[in-house]
Amino acid sequence: MGIRTPQNALSAADAPHYFNIEPSPVFTSYARAGDGSFTLNFSGITNAIYSLWATTNLTAWQSLGLMVSVAAGFQKFRVASKRIYRIVTHKLL
Repeated sequence: MGIRTPQNALSAADAPHYFNIEPSPVFTSYARAGDGSFTLNFSGITNAIYSLWATTNLTAWQSLGLMVSVAAGFQKFRVASKRIYRIVTHKLL
């Protein structure tokens, strides 16, 4: 390889690429309220946007809303019925 000179310098295609892989959110617990609704608790990272999705058949998913995490740790969503849920991180702010 030797010493790089202008004649044999690395091109943009040769430059290393760095990726910042953040941990996925994880459901940590749930609680049922007296009115029949549920609170879903999950852990996440600071300054991330999360969306909660629900389904009854694992084929058709419905978005239930967005949430911005302002602090690391546990976050909550309140939902109305028993379904299958997933949470997705969209981007960091």
